[in-house]
Amino acid sequence: MFTGSMAAAVCAAATAIVLTGSGASALPILETESSDASALKSNPTLAAVDANFREGFPFSTPDGSGWVLTSRDERTVCVSVPNRADPGSSGAACAPRATVERRGLTLELVSDREYDPRAKNRVAFVLPAGASAVTLTTGGRTIALQTQTGVAVAWLSGPGSIAFRLDGRVEQRSFEGPFDGASYLCRGRPLVLPPTKLGPTSAVRCR
Repeated sequence: MFTGSMAAAVCAAATAIVLTGSGASALPILETESSDASALKSNPTLAAVDANFREGFPFSTPDGSGWVLTSRDERTVCVSVPNRADPGSSGAACAPRATVERRGLTLELVSDREYDPRAKNRVAFVLPAGASAVTLTTGGRTIALQTQTGVAVAWLSGPGSIAFRLDGRVEQRSFEGPFDGASYLCRGRPLVLPPTKLGPTSAVRCR
């Protein structure tokens, strides 16, 4: 059984996923009006790339504002969304700007059903210029996803995939959906979870 701190640490895990594609040369979200994003300064992923918190580019999510930021040297692009499991914190993922402009960037904020039976994974796409026909397939249904000036957001309660069209090709990324605590972690070696605001470092020991 996970403790609250362990679950929060798992829920805060974020993975940068580079989407395959080519030909785009700009990011529409970076052409929108910027705002101060100093509230994200405590995020270690953003701090590690020297993010420019004075000029963040917000977008809407069901949990509050998400953000796209660049590093101060503008060579890196990051995306961040609020972490519902740990109010006041956020998940983030970053990649080189040249790569994101060609292929896009995805942040997946992973949830644990052992901690929250109604858990949903938070997924945010930063789409390159020219991306279109963004769709979500889950539960046997495919629906169109609305984009916010080059960002698409989806909350997944089960396995699914998100696809978009770019330069005449369809690009797709699949997701497993929220996992079930130790039964997922124990597929491999014991996992040491990092400290969170709710508690000290914890370790999962697999039998």
